Amino acid sequence: MASKLFRQQGYKGTSVREIAEHSGLAKATIYHYFPDKEAIVQQLLEQAVSQFHTVVQTIAEVSEPKVRLRVAVEITITFLHEFSSVIQLVRQELPVRWSQIKLDLMPIYERYLFLLSQAIEQGIQAGEFRLVNSREAAVVLMNLIHGTYAASYIGGLTDDLLRSNTDSMLDIFLNGIITQEQHDGVRDRKW
Repeated sequence: MASKLFRQQGYKGTSVREIAEHSGLAKATIYHYFPDKEAIVQQLLEQAVSQFHTVVQTIAEVSEPKVRLRVAVEITITFLHEFSSVIQLVRQELPVRWSQIKLDLMPIYERYLFLLSQAIEQGIQAGEFRLVNSREAAVVLMNLIHGTYAASYIGGLTDDLLRSNTDSMLDIFLNGIITQEQHDGVRDRKW
C-alpha cells in the first residue's frame, strides 16, 4: 500500500498517517515497526533487491535458450510491475539512497545480463540464433523488456495487454521484422 501512495503522491507528499489509513493499521503500529517514512522505503527497496535475486535465480535454473529468454522476459515484467514504482521513487526523490542501492544492484544486474547473454550464445552454438554479439543482444533484450513494460503501463496495463505486448516483443526479438528473402540479401549490411 505504501508503494502505491508513494507512486501517486511522491515521497514528500505521502505521510505516515496516510500510509496507516490506507493500510488499515494504526499510525502507532507503523511506528512500532518503522521509525520513519524513509525506513518504510528502505524496507520496500530491500524487498525489491531480494525479489531481483529471485528473478535471476529463476532465470539461471532454465537451461534451454529460447525458454530461458521467455522466462526472463515474463518474470522481469512481473518484477517491474511489482517494484518499478519503488525504484523510480528512490531514483527521483532519494538520489543519495539510490547511489547506495545501485552498488548493491550492480552484481545482480551483471549476473542477469550474463544469463541472457549465455542463453543467446548457447542458441548461436546450437544453430537456433544467428551470429551476433551475445552481450549486445542481451542488452537489447533487456531494453525491449523495459520498453514493453512501459508501453503496457501507459496503455492501461491489463494482463491481456501485457501478455500480448510480451509475445509480440519476443517474436520480433527472436524472428526480426524482415522477411527471410530480404534477410538473405542484406545479411552483411550494417545499418
